Amino acid sequence: MPTGAQLLVGSLKVHGVDTIFGVPGIHNLSIYDALVDERAIRVVTTRDERGAGHMADGYARATGRPGVCLTVPGPGVTNALTAIGEAYADSSPVLLLASQLASDTVAMDREDFHQLRDADGVLRSVTQWGTRPGRAQDIGSAVDEAFRRFSLCRPRPCYLDLPMDLLGATVEARADPVRAPAPGRTAPSWPEVERAVGLLATARRPLLVVGGGAWKAGRSVCALVEQLAIPVMMTSSGKGVVPEDHPLSLGDGWMAHQLGREALEGADVILAVGVRFGPLTTSWWTRTIGGRLIHVDLDATEIGKQTPAAIGIVGDSAEVVEALVTEARQRQVAKPAPWLDVVAVRERRRAAIRERAPDAVATLEGLRRVLPDDALVFNDINGIACWGAGAFVCRRPRTFHYPIGFGCLGFALPAAIGAKLARPEVPVVVLSGDGGFLFSGHELATAVKEKAAVAIVVFNDNAYGTIKADQHHRYPARPIGGELRSPDFVRYAEAFGAIGYRVESVHDVPGAVAMALGHDRPTLIEAPCPQALPPWIETEP
Repeated sequence: MPTGAQLLVGSLKVHGVDTIFGVPGIHNLSIYDALVDERAIRVVTTRDERGAGHMADGYARATGRPGVCLTVPGPGVTNALTAIGEAYADSSPVLLLASQLASDTVAMDREDFHQLRDADGVLRSVTQWGTRPGRAQDIGSAVDEAFRRFSLCRPRPCYLDLPMDLLGATVEARADPVRAPAPGRTAPSWPEVERAVGLLATARRPLLVVGGGAWKAGRSVCALVEQLAIPVMMTSSGKGVVPEDHPLSLGDGWMAHQLGREALEGADVILAVGVRFGPLTTSWWTRTIGGRLIHVDLDATEIGKQTPAAIGIVGDSAEVVEALVTEARQRQVAKPAPWLDVVAVRERRRAAIRERAPDAVATLEGLRRVLPDDALVFNDINGIACWGAGAFVCRRPRTFHYPIGFGCLGFALPAAIGAKLARPEVPVVVLSGDGGFLFSGHELATAVKEKAAVAIVVFNDNAYGTIKADQHHRYPARPIGGELRSPDFVRYAEAFGAIGYRVESVHDVPGAVAMALGHDRPTLIEAPCPQALPPWIETEP
């Protein structure tokens, strides 16, 4: 008879899992032993559990399928929390397999090895759902429930807290386990679709706002944009759902409160699809959105949460938008007279950010020229990448990843490694600062070992540069805490077996990245980082 660990591995395989990122330890060795016999699942050993979590997140972002990471209890779980928190904030489907102490010890505060008090409470803070199976035979159904939620709900992380005695116990095998088709998501309410199209038909100044929840709906969103001739603004997570150089695209909504704000504030009807109306879109909720809002989201709790909605439609974004397109065609809704010179607004905005951060914008525009549209760019918060929302034009969704929700440093490198292992044929680029890179730079060892040929740019200003600039703006001539002493990053990369070289000007970065994409192992490019006031600081009244 199989063990609980073998049941776990078999259930993961049934749900299409082909890669697990993790760190072995005494509490999860039974899982690793089960993986020895399952050659269909690749095991990637990372240098800490946070790296495993970010790699699983990067895998999920690159494929649209859940990423899986495996930890020991206690410090393994707490190490992974930052990565799982980032995945939660950005709605990325990650399954955390947290091995646990024996069942009879878990509920007692024995201060046992790796014991974490209230592990469930800790894990619930960064996940949508999780469970600790009470019996070994329940492990398979727990996996099924996690994947059911990934399929039907907002795709946020889930966890399984797996006592080591259950993993080692024998159970009856599942009889030829076959993935049961998940029940379909609730169909959108057609009366609400009709009401939404009726409202859009009466709009004189309509606007479409698209967020990360619409990333699978690109084709139907573009059809709706062209059907109604409606200007579209995207959030950072929604970049590329509509190509950002489309004639009706205003581009990314980052800094919408500063540049091009007339679109958000001037619209009389706003159709928002997969949007949370978070701080950056609304300038920390200080901007007035006076138009009537049609809010579409898979998560019913998001509708009207930040901004009151005249019409709320709960459902899958692609299905809802397809229904809107169908209804608009049947009604033969007339296109409104243009109320906004979209291209002029977009170009005025880009001209303004070029003026504020000319070197950063030139670098990002140069990268766009050398990278194919399907290239994946993973960013940490740094003096160059923070301008990417406005300056890096995306033509496909889920190709520009910025840790906008949780805002953690150290995301970019491990997430990029996970993405590259998932899609080795696609160019993958990391844009990091020297401060953020060293949060997870040791994962270069994983990239070299796994032959993940990512191109890594480290913009080095020997500082937490964006915070230093912000501090100087708020507290002039009172610097403290922002200066760093960074290593020679070329030698650092070479010590791990990666390729390393340095460019003298940030304008040389695009050419260096183009060269790095031809290498068969990771390449680190160290570049200077010009100073500019970060984009979240308003410079206009």
